[in-house]
Amino acid sequence: MADALIGGGPRAAVTLLGRWPEDDRTTLVNEVRASRADVPELVWARRLAELYPDDPGVATALLMNLVTLAPGQALFARPRTLHAYLRGTGVEIMANSDNVLRGGLTAKHIDLAEFLAVTDFTPSTAELVRAVDLANGEDLYPTPAAQFQLTRIRRDVEIDAPGPGALLCVEGELTVERGPARDALRRGEAMFIPAAGGPLRVGGTGLAFRAAVPS
Repeated sequence: MADALIGGGPRAAVTLLGRWPEDDRTTLVNEVRASRADVPELVWARRLAELYPDDPGVATALLMNLVTLAPGQALFARPRTLHAYLRGTGVEIMANSDNVLRGGLTAKHIDLAEFLAVTDFTPSTAELVRAVDLANGEDLYPTPAAQFQLTRIRRDVEIDAPGPGALLCVEGELTVERGPARDALRRGEAMFIPAAGGPLRVGGTGLAFRAAVPS
């Protein structure tokens, strides 16, 4: 197995693991679980093995970059890039697409053939995104995406052209005003922001993220 994994590159390795014989998958996962090495990648692989004891995706995870984000940090995943979310609270925004394909580590439908056909297995490093201050007080996470942008709101702000978009409160409570309308937005709540309606004013002691179309 090792020669096949190393000699054929990431695509060959993921293909081999994805097509691993069903009657031998538990043995494969047990080999990963049996490792006692205390490196972060194997620590996570052992956790995944407990959750998915017969899924070869546990071994596939060892071929991926392990990235730990601190509060306020962001990561940009390019189209067709294999990625998985492991733990913590995160805000994910993506372009309009009908191609959410899963290759493993899930109870949902897995279309391995299509997953292998569209995924880009070129080795790469994680693209961390650092927030930049905007003139109105928002923090923008700049990415190459033309379909969306994500900003963070940590203070009172006024946004001239906020929609169409969405506002998600992740901490505290916010007051949202637009024209004569005034709403309270609490932790875990979100609201749609139409294109029409004038400037948006957001205040309070909370933390929010705003998804919008780039202006």
